[in-house]
Order: sequence, then C-alpha cells, then structure tokens
Amino acid sequence: MLFVISGPTGSGKDTVINELLKNFPNSYKVPSTVTRARRPGEEGYRYISQEEFKQKIQNDEFVEYVQVFGTDYYGTLKTDIENAIDCKEPVFRILDVDGYQKIKELGIKCIGIFLCVLDKEELARRIYLRGESQEDIKRRIARVDYEIQMSKNYDHVIDGKSLLENVATCIKIVEEYLDKV
Repeated sequence: MLFVISGPTGSGKDTVINELLKNFPNSYKVPSTVTRARRPGEEGYRYISQEEFKQKIQNDEFVEYVQVFGTDYYGTLKTDIENAIDCKEPVFRILDVDGYQKIKELGIKCIGIFLCVLDKEELARRIYLRGESQEDIKRRIARVDYEIQMSKNYDHVIDGKSLLENVATCIKIVEEYLDKV
C-alpha cells in the first residue's frame, strides 16, 4: 500500500517518514533517484549521474521525474512503484505536488498526505539549518503558495501545529487504511 507524503520544503516529510518506519516495522521508503550531491548524513536516495538519469528517461524507466531549479533531476522509478503497489505493508514515498499529480493522472493507486506549514519564516529557518544557500531558500519559499494551493488534490491535509502532532496524525491515517486491508 503506497502512501505519498508531500509538503513544502522544511515541512518535516523525512522526519515523519522516519517515525512511520519505526511504527510500522515491515514498511519501507521508496527512494528518490537523484542527480544532486549528497547532503551530510543523508540516506534514502539513489544517487546517479545526469547522463545515467537521462538514459533512464530515454528508456522510459520513470513514473515521474522533474528537473529542479534547472540543475538537478529527481525521479521515481517504475519498478519501485510496481513493488510498492503490490506490497501489503505500508510503503512511503516523498513526492513534490507535481510528482503526486503525475502519478494520480496515471491512475496509480496511492494515498496522498500533505503536510501543511503556513509559517514561511519557520520554513526558511528549517531550510537554513539544513545548510542551504540563501538563493536556494528564496527559490524554495517562493514555491510554498503553489504547493499549498495544490494540497486540495490530496486525500489528507495535515495542518498540525507541531511535528509531533503531524507524526501522530500520519500514524492514525496509516492505521486506518491498514485496518481496511
């Protein structure tokens, strides 16, 4: 069962998924295939060269992909999604709002959860703490209004006041869907 987690940059997507993975021991996270540099301490991504990524595009190996800020590519491999859909346990995937829209248009069965954070100053602070440049922070914050507007396409929009509340709400959502299986 595939759960897609989205939200503005700095909204806590990775933290929420890490907590979900702890609460659902047989679950796993579908990795993003990316061409960007690895951040310190970062896990859960498949890093490849731009040339290799472009070859996979030509081979039609992605369900969705995007070139972010005109430089790096991010994508979801079809094989990863096929494995996730067939799994009886929860499978988690972080996608931006456009990637989520794309897989919904393709008719891929998934549950969309959007983490909403309206405080742009708090988001900017979180991004800054990750070591992003001022230019990256401005680009990412400029996209927040669009992302919040797109949240209407999700099955669940979580507007928690804290990360702990968001985690607790996500756990309840996943449990509700697992109870239906």
